[in-house]
Amino acid sequence: MIYGCIFIVCELYYFFTLIINPGIGSSGTNYYPYLLDALFHGRVNIIHSPSTYDLSFYNNKWFLNWGPGAVLFIIPFYFFKGIAASDVLFTLLAGMINVVTFYFALKEIQKAFYIKVSLLREIFILLTFAIASANFYLSLSGQMWFSEQVIGIFYLLICYLFYFRYIRQQKLSQLLLSILFFNLAWITRYTLIFSGFLFLYPLYLSLKKHKKVPIVPMIIIGSVTMLFVCLLFVYNFAKFNNPFETGLRFHNGSPRFASIISDHDFFSPRYIPYNATYYFFRLPTFSHRFPFLQFDLEGNSIFIMYPAILFLLMLFRKSVWQKSPLKNGKVFQFGQPTSQ
Repeated sequence: MIYGCIFIVCELYYFFTLIINPGIGSSGTNYYPYLLDALFHGRVNIIHSPSTYDLSFYNNKWFLNWGPGAVLFIIPFYFFKGIAASDVLFTLLAGMINVVTFYFALKEIQKAFYIKVSLLREIFILLTFAIASANFYLSLSGQMWFSEQVIGIFYLLICYLFYFRYIRQQKLSQLLLSILFFNLAWITRYTLIFSGFLFLYPLYLSLKKHKKVPIVPMIIIGSVTMLFVCLLFVYNFAKFNNPFETGLRFHNGSPRFASIISDHDFFSPRYIPYNATYYFFRLPTFSHRFPFLQFDLEGNSIFIMYPAILFLLMLFRKSVWQKSPLKNGKVFQFGQPTSQ
């Protein structure tokens, strides 16, 4: 039944993609195939792109300011169609694969922590990700910004899959694969690097079990991550003669951000109230026209867009916490199911 549900969800993704882009052709900001073409020809700047919007202009050349990790996913499409490879197609397929990968990662979580979830609840959790998360919307129309996020989440979900398998099996090969895909995720979308805090947990488990510093896992995590950091530095230096420059200073984007870019004011506490308002409190307004709700393109409350997140409030109920398998750290026991 669960696989039938996944099949229906994928059909839904395909149906809405055809509505938005009937020919499943390329969008106007399909930059990744051009980056692949540049790399295969020994360059890091793109040429002959149909658009330069949101690119970075430096030394009379155009560059991507996004991370290069997504090109690995796109290589098969590039070999088949070259720079004409459709970002609508490979973003759609990545979004579909994310739904499947999410389900298998969910199963690994259940096995790692000995959690029993009914079929109905599994379907609910799966549909929450597949339809009520950004993965659905971002998978439908290609475009550089959406492709980057969907492919980055693809890498991250595979990272989770091997991560929880490592928690359960304690095999270093699983840890190696997990940290490899984690690094592919953040080098695709830089903000995903904060997911790296997850790797403190298996280090803690190893320290708790063996009563000593887990040297080998630390070497694996540190060496692979440092390799990707060095690759990014080399990539940035090849573009801008500066390993720490991603290209935002030379960004050719929306006029509303022109003053921020010219002042190099990318990080400031004054952005926090504005962003928090849209992230948590901004609600859609009612409309007399279909679909009867008007969403703010600047952002909408996470509690409206992802209503299932409200269930997190249940964790603060004492009765729920007392029944949780996390209580008293029993979930940390290796190879043995909890007694609750």
